[in-house]
Amino acid sequence: SVGLAMEAAEQDERQASQVSLFGDPSDSRGAAFRLLDAKPWDMKQRLVEEKSALGFTLSGHLFNAYAHDLEGFTHTPLAKLAPVQGTIWLAGVVASVRVMMTRRGKMVVLLLDDGTAQAEVTVFNELFERHRDKLKEDALVVAVCKVQAPRDESFSGLRVSAEDLLDLAALRTRYAQGLRLDINGQADAKKLKDYLAPFKINGANAGAGGGCGVVVHYHNGVAEVDVALSADWRVRPDEQLLSQLADWLTPARVRVVYSFAAAG
Repeated sequence: SVGLAMEAAEQDERQASQVSLFGDPSDSRGAAFRLLDAKPWDMKQRLVEEKSALGFTLSGHLFNAYAHDLEGFTHTPLAKLAPVQGTIWLAGVVASVRVMMTRRGKMVVLLLDDGTAQAEVTVFNELFERHRDKLKEDALVVAVCKVQAPRDESFSGLRVSAEDLLDLAALRTRYAQGLRLDINGQADAKKLKDYLAPFKINGANAGAGGGCGVVVHYHNGVAEVDVALSADWRVRPDEQLLSQLADWLTPARVRVVYSFAAAG
């Protein structure tokens, strides 16, 4: 509505010097205008808009906007990083991307921030080239990483190197096992069908385990039950679908369930 408000103010200013033929010059001022009806921003958009306007977030840490999206997906907080055997899952928003040249060629140092701490993650060139579109400032990145102690005692800090990188869409596609919906008080089967239908996995893919199953949780104040929809209703956990369901049921009632393998 800012544009409308400025236009109204400019119109007032133009009219301020004009005198009505019959009297009060203020009669023609203050033309009414209506604010636009706009959907309230969710936390994610509010924080992104704050960062864009102010250069920093005001309402909270940007990573917190993804807390619900990552609920049930096990990852190590950056503040608790320690050397481990094998690999671990890390998640954070991209604070910066720095390109370096080494004897092995180009290397990228990714600074991730999850609100508990920041960590530099080394991404070698081949992996970077495959995922460069994901590595933008303020974007959420989930990384499979090796965490090792420094080679030399004179160096402080852990050595963290990425083995794979995923954005939220790739994480859901690869590891989403189910979609859990709580439709208590809004048990509209037709509406649910209309939302799910465009994202159904076709018959061939459904048989191979494509997409994720849908479980509807319902209770009527006396009893409660989980209703698992048939394999014919396996769906792609697409952002558009999740957004539509969240608008209908509220975000807290829509949850992606990740497979146990994703936590390893």
